[in-house]
This record gives sequence, structure tokens and C-alpha cells, in this order.
Amino acid sequence: MRERSGRQRRPAWRASRVLAVLVVLAVSSALAAPGHAATIGIAGSNKGRLVLAIGGVITSADAAAVDSVLQLTRRTHRPVQILMVDSPGGEFVAGLEIADQVHRLGIPVRVRGGCFSACAFVALAARKLTVTGGGVVGVHQAYDLHGGPDLEATLFAAKLLRRYGVRRSAIGKMLDTPPDQLAILSPSELRAERKK
Repeated sequence: MRERSGRQRRPAWRASRVLAVLVVLAVSSALAAPGHAATIGIAGSNKGRLVLAIGGVITSADAAAVDSVLQLTRRTHRPVQILMVDSPGGEFVAGLEIADQVHRLGIPVRVRGGCFSACAFVALAARKLTVTGGGVVGVHQAYDLHGGPDLEATLFAAKLLRRYGVRRSAIGKMLDTPPDQLAILSPSELRAERKK
């Protein structure tokens, strides 16, 4: 029997196969750097949305895995619709790479738990950010190889976040907070400024 809407239905096996491939990609990225990489998983929400979840320390391998998953899901016409994060942070560049994709593709971000340091870049880059339950987003200055402040990297991140529409008060907290401390952002600081 034909559907009345005129749309063709995609075979259920195709969606299942896509999800299976995504799970394999996520597991491979976790195994690439055991003990160091974040946990990346694919899930469907109760509303049928494709959710990509990142938990743990964010590494460059994770940024590459997220990129692969986002490209694959877009090619199969079932893009990731929500990125869920719960991370203490991780590598500066990896956080910025994921943040850029989140912003460019317009993927909403949901923070469950803590989202600190490099993870905060991802949350703040989102055009739509939801912080659930006791979730918090925390920022600080970037640090160099010796753990001291890296002002050049911090200013680079600040300029990028400002281009994404992040509030000046949130960026100010990042600029003012030493790398060995954490500043928690308020709900008003988490709201993006509207472009005029």
C-alpha cells in the first residue's frame, strides 16, 4: 500500500545499519587511546532524534571521531540532531574543532553534568544550548605545557567565541580565571547574544 504523503519510506534495515556503523566508529575512537579518550556513543531519543553523546576527556581522536560521525550521518540523510556533553575538558584544539562543527552545522547541545574547559567551547558555540538538571558550564584560561597561562591561546579562543555570539561576560570570566581555577557561568551568561 502506498503512503498518502507521497514520501518514500526508507527501509528500517538502512537506519539500523547506519547506527551500527556509528557505534563501531565510536568504539574504535575509544580504543584508539585507552584511558585518555572520551566515551562517544549514539542514541535515539524518545522523540526519534539522533543523539551523539560525549563523556570524559576530549582528545584529538575524539574530534576526528565526531567529525566522521557527523559527516556519515549527514550523508545518510539522518544527521545528528542533539549533541549531549558531560566532560571535564581536554585538549584545547580538539574542543575548538568540535565547537566549530557544532556552530557551523547548528547542532543543539545539551549539558548533563559538568562541561568544563575545552568542553565549554563546545557548549558555548551551540546556537541552542540546554543545561539539564544540575548541569554546569565552567571556563578558565588556556594553559601552556607547564600549566601556566597561555594568553595567546586564550585570546584566540575568546575571539572565536565572540564570533559565535557568546556573551562578553562569559568571555570575560574565561579571560580572568587562571588555568588552575574554574569559573562557573550563570544561566544569563550561557545565553547567546542576538546579532543585530
